[in-house]
Amino acid sequence: MNRFLLTVAVISLFAAPAQLVADVNSENELLKKQIAELEAKIRATKSANATISRSIDTKDKQIERLGGKPQEIDYSKMPKDDVSSGSTSRTVGGRIETTTDLLAKIDVAKHKISGNWTKGSNGLRVAIANDCKIAIPHDITETDYDLELEFTRAQGNEGFGLYLPANGKHILWQISASGNKYLGFNNFIGNDPKNPSGIENPINNGSRYKVNIQVRRTYLKVSLDGRPVMVYRTNFSNVKPNNWGFGDASMGIISWWNDVTIHSLKVTTTKARPATTTGNTTGGSSAADAEKIKDKIKLANLFLRNGLKDKAIGVLRGVTFKYPDHPAAQEAKDLLEKLQPKEPKPDGDGKDELK
Repeated sequence: MNRFLLTVAVISLFAAPAQLVADVNSENELLKKQIAELEAKIRATKSANATISRSIDTKDKQIERLGGKPQEIDYSKMPKDDVSSGSTSRTVGGRIETTTDLLAKIDVAKHKISGNWTKGSNGLRVAIANDCKIAIPHDITETDYDLELEFTRAQGNEGFGLYLPANGKHILWQISASGNKYLGFNNFIGNDPKNPSGIENPINNGSRYKVNIQVRRTYLKVSLDGRPVMVYRTNFSNVKPNNWGFGDASMGIISWWNDVTIHSLKVTTTKARPATTTGNTTGGSSAADAEKIKDKIKLANLFLRNGLKDKAIGVLRGVTFKYPDHPAAQEAKDLLEKLQPKEPKPDGDGKDELK
């Protein structure tokens, strides 16, 4: 019995190291496999980096062949908007469109006529008082222009408006006139403010409004918060003189018994871009084109005198199409507009009809 136990002990003694060696060998194989996978990832990363580096080198060489690497832009040398005048210009469809910030041009101390006006970060404010006026130091030389106004009335129930030039004369646009009732234009012959251009359109105190006014040779149009509310067609022959106490000022703001803040007031005008004189003999210079345009206008007038309106319109359209930016073509454009004035689109609910 003792010999049997001794034999088993000896066998176990020699078997234990063999199992240990097998386990170590198995762990070594696993470690080698992990090391091989890691080395493969490193090689793949080096290969990708080499590809990126070659691509960058190629791009640099391409740039050098094109004249060298691009330089950084010096923004300090780029043209800036004319901040001092409050105006910015851009070219749209061959015409120069200029927008002027009218509030930026107002100096309360210099331009106040009557009333208590203050200017702050929220805009230009007038306190409640009767017949408050302030001039706007800006002249509009163009007959057609767009005016954009944003305002909030905190208190009040009477008229507030703008004194504006219109086709060589002056008119007064009002909102909330006659006890917060009428919106329209004064200075037209009729019973102001319920004259032929007036409609009923009260406003709410505490609400911010955006008004767009289009002044044209043949009509006036007003939109309130993007919605057309009135159109008044006129040639301005029915305007009666009244400067409303603004004297020689071309534009102004007026208020009766209201606490109003004007947040924004801008005017946009457009004019033809000056034609460039090339001096070539085949296409003709600007002066030569001017002579051709004058001849065409004479022909159109001849047709009109003989009752051939359609032929006159055809000739004038040809001039405006061929010479859209030539200063001499403006006469043709003006005549064409008189023969077939552009009518504003109705808003569909009948509110832009004449009152």
